[in-house]
Amino acid sequence: MPLIETTSLSTKGQVVIPKKVRGNLNLSAGSKLIVIQKGDSILLKPISISKTEQFERLISLGNKIRDTLNLTEKDVEKAI
Repeated sequence: MPLIETTSLSTKGQVVIPKKVRGNLNLSAGSKLIVIQKGDSILLKPISISKTEQFERLISLGNKIRDTLNLTEKDVEKAI
């Protein structure tokens, strides 16, 4: 049976997804959703990020930090 909840639209166009729905779908701050409009209906569908994409983002962040701090391979090895 579908879960039915109510929510309101803010003056900025923001919608709060009720806590029970967020919990059921494992949604948290930063979760990405697709917004689909069909007629007078709106569908929000969570987008899951692949493990590969998450890993690539992590590597990219590490590279940016390394470059910003001018770290060498030896610096990284020493830190590990």
